[in-house]
Amino acid sequence: MASRQKIKGSAFEREIVGWFLGLGIDAERVPLSGAAKGSYSADIRFGPVLGMTGECKRFANGLGKLYAALEQDGADMVFARADRKETIVCMNLDTLEALLKQAGWAE
Repeated sequence: MASRQKIKGSAFEREIVGWFLGLGIDAERVPLSGAAKGSYSADIRFGPVLGMTGECKRFANGLGKLYAALEQDGADMVFARADRKETIVCMNLDTLEALLKQAGWAE
């Protein structure tokens, strides 16, 4: 029997894949992601247009500072970096959708 965390994570992966498919972007969940490395790495694979992979992380709480930063002064995205790590970018799905459409990658 799957744990509640696994069920919650799988549902989130399906939600994100569905969102991309709704934009006309080929996306699929990776079978056995997290259980086996190599060809099963990452949670989501995007088709040839993007040629990228994605990880899905969902937390009950713990991303509060990122959400607060996005809400600060109506920011569209947050650039964040921990010491000795690379910079990451966080944005809401509406902003990502606008960028994907502007690039001609989404319908």
